Amino acid sequence: MRGDHRYKFKYRNLPVFSGKTLLTLLNIPPNSLPKTIMLDGSLGAGIITVYVEISKDSIIFDGERFIAELPRRYLEEIVNNTRRIYGLTEDDLIPLAMVGADNKYYQLSLFEGCRTPTVEISGIHMHRVVVDPLFVDAKRKVKALDPKRGGLVLEICTGLGYSTYWLLKRKCRVITIEKSTEVLELASWNPWSRHLRNADILLGDATLVIENLPDNSFDYVLHDPPRISLAPELYSTTFYSEIHRVIKPEGIFFHYVGEPGRKQGKNYLRGVISRLECAGFKVFRYDQKTQGVIAVCVKR
Repeated sequence: MRGDHRYKFKYRNLPVFSGKTLLTLLNIPPNSLPKTIMLDGSLGAGIITVYVEISKDSIIFDGERFIAELPRRYLEEIVNNTRRIYGLTEDDLIPLAMVGADNKYYQLSLFEGCRTPTVEISGIHMHRVVVDPLFVDAKRKVKALDPKRGGLVLEICTGLGYSTYWLLKRKCRVITIEKSTEVLELASWNPWSRHLRNADILLGDATLVIENLPDNSFDYVLHDPPRISLAPELYSTTFYSEIHRVIKPEGIFFHYVGEPGRKQGKNYLRGVISRLECAGFKVFRYDQKTQGVIAVCVKR
């Protein structure tokens, strides 16, 4: 494999808070101030503790690495979204959001009822937020793939690394591909993505990166692409044929498909299965819980 694709992930280890948490602080009744509160600064991961001193004019965040005092009026201006995640630096509180090189808008968001955040790209969330992204959705996908300890897994579309987490937990060897530096930048703030420090990440367009991977080298492939309207190339026969080339005979392939077009009466799943079979896969089944296809590689 060419070394120029490798990406070194670095977790920031700085406090992060949901907009909902910060708005709760700002809405504490003035007659009860000043007040000191102990908060988890890691979105429930339990690895960062922050003491917050609230007064009528300012809020002081006393973290493990620094103390930041910010004007209350400034915080009231920038904290305007209950779902958005905010990161704390020595002198600022910043929304974890950015416009990417592709002019799309990326942000880290925590949906109501979810324990872990997702990435939204121009308003489209990259996880099924009707269930928790890490502890339910990603766990189910890896369980459906069912990789064995020591197996070599190619993961396509790293995202926040939630499937990577469960693959590493199963003691698999993992090579994961991610196209977006913006997504990896947001992941560097996310406490639930810190395990990516231990992952072998290849940065680039998966349709190009995969061309440099050797034949018959992976025991498993976990393919978790964005919806077909955003990345049709990741659902093509050409790309499936490349996956077929790099996976070993009898290797197992999990492909998240979702249910695009269901409300409009369209059936994209049928086309996906047809193209997989053209590429040389034998489809076992469609798993309703994960909305994914499970197939085995047949070498002719």
